[in-house]
Amino acid sequence: MSSDPLLSRTIGNYQIVDRLGKGGMATVYRARQVNMQRDVAIKIMSADLAQDPQFVARFEREAQVIAHLEHPRILPVHDFGHEGELFYLVMRLIEGDTLYQRLLDDALPVDVAARFVTQIAEALDYAHAEGVIHRDLKPNNILIDAWDNLYLMDFGLAKMVASSSNLTETGAVLGTPAYMAPEQWRGAPVDARTDVYALGVILYEMVAGETPFETDTPYSLMYKHLNDPPPPLRDRLPDLPEAAERVILKALAKDMAGRYQSAGDLARAFVSAVEGEEDGAPAGAPAEAPPAEEPVPPPERIVPPPPSRMAAPSAPPIPVPDKLKRSPHAGESPAKREHPTPTSAWRQAIDAVESVIEAGVERVAESVPVHVERDVLVPGGGMPVASRAHNQMHALLEPGEQLVGVLDVRGTTDWQTWKNLLVGGLALNILGGILSSGLLSTLGVVAWLYILVQSIRTWKGHIGRYYLGFTPRRVLLLPRDAEGTPDLRRAQWAGWTVVDRLRLSDRYVLLDVSGGKGRGIHLGALLLAEGEGGLGDQLNWLPDSPITALIDAQGFEIRNM
Repeated sequence: MSSDPLLSRTIGNYQIVDRLGKGGMATVYRARQVNMQRDVAIKIMSADLAQDPQFVARFEREAQVIAHLEHPRILPVHDFGHEGELFYLVMRLIEGDTLYQRLLDDALPVDVAARFVTQIAEALDYAHAEGVIHRDLKPNNILIDAWDNLYLMDFGLAKMVASSSNLTETGAVLGTPAYMAPEQWRGAPVDARTDVYALGVILYEMVAGETPFETDTPYSLMYKHLNDPPPPLRDRLPDLPEAAERVILKALAKDMAGRYQSAGDLARAFVSAVEGEEDGAPAGAPAEAPPAEEPVPPPERIVPPPPSRMAAPSAPPIPVPDKLKRSPHAGESPAKREHPTPTSAWRQAIDAVESVIEAGVERVAESVPVHVERDVLVPGGGMPVASRAHNQMHALLEPGEQLVGVLDVRGTTDWQTWKNLLVGGLALNILGGILSSGLLSTLGVVAWLYILVQSIRTWKGHIGRYYLGFTPRRVLLLPRDAEGTPDLRRAQWAGWTVVDRLRLSDRYVLLDVSGGKGRGIHLGALLLAEGEGGLGDQLNWLPDSPITALIDAQGFEIRNM
């Protein structure tokens, strides 16, 4: 039994734990980053290739290229370097499968293929806008996490479009044969449409379970890519919408001019073709208006928890204006609207309890235990723009939705209940004293004890851990368990139009959302000084961050910042 000599070896700041896979140019390992105490993926270049100065330069170019690509669908790079003759690239570790492994089981349903091609296209369009062509797009270079979020990786053969670098000589053939475009086989110049061709091959494979051209020799494979039309899909898949087949075949056009001009164009055309056929209308036909007796539901509302496997919906989000309008009472700001209460006396009691609690939060927040895990921070201590917290929150976003920022908070979504119990416990104690009723007094003490126990558990982080995210359209709440792992099944979100109150201070946040039919969010939470998931020193970067600017622009309350 042979053993890998790199296992258990420490390279730089990384201790090799296990081998994950091996390719032609590098081997990928799971490693433990010693100073951060986290697992990462480390790609170590082949020892033979390390002797080639041109290949070493290409490897370093890969690291520099990816380091400048910041997108939720692109696997982030943490570090790169070399120790002796070992050149390495350190990436985020994704626990999941590759698209290649997923396709070993069977072809994908058409709706799943539509979601996947949309996510891949988002990453490609971003990279192309940054002047980067992937050149080696294939299922092995696409990772899938536990929630069906896709991550594009391995820009090892990428090249800056506008660069004058001669790392890759003119005429060199770079790529994986089954997914290479005709211009790559000819050694001709490439552009974004080369990746569109590879994406078309992948889409064909997702739908059919195999690539369009499969042969025994590279020469015959080259001939087919250069000359043969792809085998018709509907011959083997009669249920596939005809419009969907046309989209795939256009992506595989031999002439670059005949393909879709961007990956996004391809994805949108495929989604429209699939939805058009499923709705019983030809692709491109205008959608029929809903019947008058079935009013269209409002676009912004509290929605039920998402399924355990999250994936971006295939339909585009409903467009909303940048400035959403509300109708507060005359002379009142939206942040100061009153909640309906049984009596005004009870409302005043609740407000008094809330004021007392807020006055004590400043001191309590400073003693909340935290375990800081920094990922990627903006130089100079600014708001993190790429962190584990952001990546986890991206699972809740709709296509094209921008995440403004995330906060790490500790509290409860039963805030309204807690306040009622505090006031009710006090009322029961007073009433028990007046009536000399030990039972009433005991009930009041029980209510207080319950709040005390829950507060201690929250303070220690056993319960009540949340990521609070903000987009121009919505507020998102992602619960986390005692270990800090997000629970997407219990996630909640609400549009700004149904937010009754949002108060953000330098120590706490209060959020009240009306959802109708008894649903809503009533969050009372401490703002941790040091946020987990790479959020770092929240109290330092928050005052001048886009988060506070967005909350203020929506007309809600910012305190002590």
